[in-house]
Order: sequence, then structure tokens, then C-alpha cells
Amino acid sequence: MSNKEKRSRQKKPVEVEEGATTEKEVTADVKVKAFGYFLNACLLIFFAYYFYKIYSFLGETYFWSDENVHAYISSVILKTHRIPFVLPEAIYGMREFSYPPLFHILSAVAMAIVGFSILKYINLILLICFVISSYILIRMYYGKYEASIACLLLSLSAVTAINTIRFMTEMLSMVLVFFSFFFVLLSLKESKKGFAVIAGLSTGLLLLTKQVGIVVLSFYGLLFAWFLLRKSREAWIMLTAVGVSVGVYLPYFLLTIINNVDVFGFMSAWLGEVEERPKWAIEAVRSFRMYDSSLKEFAHLFFAQHGIIISISILLPLYYFIRVRAKDFPHHHIFGMLIYLAGAMVIWHITNARHTIVLLPLITFLGGYSFVRIA
Repeated sequence: MSNKEKRSRQKKPVEVEEGATTEKEVTADVKVKAFGYFLNACLLIFFAYYFYKIYSFLGETYFWSDENVHAYISSVILKTHRIPFVLPEAIYGMREFSYPPLFHILSAVAMAIVGFSILKYINLILLICFVISSYILIRMYYGKYEASIACLLLSLSAVTAINTIRFMTEMLSMVLVFFSFFFVLLSLKESKKGFAVIAGLSTGLLLLTKQVGIVVLSFYGLLFAWFLLRKSREAWIMLTAVGVSVGVYLPYFLLTIINNVDVFGFMSAWLGEVEERPKWAIEAVRSFRMYDSSLKEFAHLFFAQHGIIISISILLPLYYFIRVRAKDFPHHHIFGMLIYLAGAMVIWHITNARHTIVLLPLITFLGGYSFVRIA
């Protein structure tokens, strides 16, 4: 063989079969997987400790204020096996203190199985179920990093721990808000009415839990109108979600109104007023509104209640929204829903920490999604 042939053979590149991986790529893949397992282990240890610390506090807690009312309504359902259809505001003239029945029904069922002591731990059970389910869903449709960051952000808000310890309806409301907007998001993203049905069921259950469901439903109604004006097929997806929501809530709504019309008369049942309101009820309503609820005050209280990390998390989707331009931002509907809910709270003088917890699923999801893409 001549020297020329030897040199040409040495210069000929080595052909690699399609699908074959080099040793370096295999090693890098192993390292990535190992790092992923390490992160999952850290996340599991963190939440195990987080849940344990909350659990350790619950043994020393006691009910006060609205918690006593929730416990009383739950015990009435347990003893009578009936859902109360008398609006509290129709009796006392206090529209602020109207409680839909779902949280109390769940509490009554839990008491029937375990006993009265379970009421202290109901919101902890709900939080654990929420963290697990939200992590699985976000990881399944977006990624493990988005899911991990969203769950971590949720735990970093003091409001989450406070509402877990207290026997209030807000924890259940937060869970249902997440399932509502997440499946609306999936239904619009993948054009599947099945997801819209799940979103509608979640919104209907939210209406049976807290009045914030009315705000969420009205936002979906606006989305439906917007899509309809644009002659978009998403209009029928939103119509499905809205229709299922109304279908779930309507039987309870009608029974409540009919019962109160029969007991108190039409106007008192609808407007929540009677001829003679107790004096203490009037004073309670006055004291309930004795604070400033301007946008500045709302922002100040939100920062104080949720902390700097959650507050910064709101800016992440805003920055990403501006960076990629509005038309390319895939979650502008959910970002609009966050602004819509927060605006409703400002208008309705709602700045209490336990009420703003319903904003957390939106903030943490958008924050996790935007952080991964910005980083």
C-alpha cells in the first residue's frame, strides 16, 4: 500500500450508526438523572418536614371566630343528615357571612368516620392532597422543574401554613381554584372538551364552597364572550365549562332561594335583609369595613402577608409576558384571571390574608413556569 493511500485512509471520518450514543453522552445522561433523583429526594424530605411541623402545631390549636360557626354548621349536618338551606344573612342581615355547604358536608362526613377531633386536621389533609396532585399534573403536562418550583413557592407563603392550621373554607377554595384554572388551561391548549368538563365541575364545587366561585365563573363568562366575538372554537370549550359549573351549582341555589322565600319572603331572601336586624349584626358589618382597601393598601398587606418571594413571583410572569410579547405568551388567560381576581378583592374591600390564598395557585404556577423559561 502506497503512502498516499495510507494518508487518505487515516483522514476518512469514522461513520457513527444512527441512534448510537457516545460514552460521554451516556455519562452526562446518568448525571442528569442522578441530579433529578437528588432534587426529588430533597423535595420529598422538605415537604415531609413541612407537613410534620404543621401537624405538630395542630394539637395545641383551638377554634375561634368563624371557625366556631363552621364547626357548628358541620355538626348540624352530621346530626340532622340535612343540608341547611337558610342563608345566615337572611337571619342576621349580614351578607358577608354566607357559607355555601360543601366544606361543612366534607367536615360532617369526616366527623362521622373519625370523630370531632378530625376537624383540626382537615385542612392539612387537603394541603397534602393538593401538593401531591398539583405536582403530578404540572409535571405531567409541563415538566418536573415547573412542578417543583410551583410547590416550593406555595410552601414559602405564611398564608398557606396559617390557613392549614385554622378550620376555614379557604384551603378547599384554593384547591378548587387550581383545578378550575388548570383544566381550563389544558382544555384551551389541547382543544379537549373533557378537560372543560373537569374545569366546570371544579368551578361548580368552588361555588358550593366560597363566594369567590362567582368571580371565577364571571371571568369564564367573559372569556366565552371574547372567543364568541372572535368566532373562535374556544368559545364552545368555555361554554362547556360555564354550563357544567352552573349545572352543578343551580340545584343548591334554587333550593336555597325557594326555602328562604317560603320562610322570609322574596325580598329578604334575595337581598339578605329582614325588618329587624340585631344590633350586634349592624355593628359587626360596620367594623368589618373599617379599613382602607385601596390598591396601595392591598399591595402593602399582600407583601406583608405572603412575603417577598411570593411578591417577586408575581413579577416573573409579568417580565416573561413583556419579554416574549403578549401574543406569544401561552398563559395570558390565566394571567388575566389573576389580575381579575385581585381587582375584585380590591373593589370588594377584601384584604384579609386568608382570603388572598386563592391567588396562590395562579401565582405559583405562573411563577414556576416563567422562572424555568427565563433561567
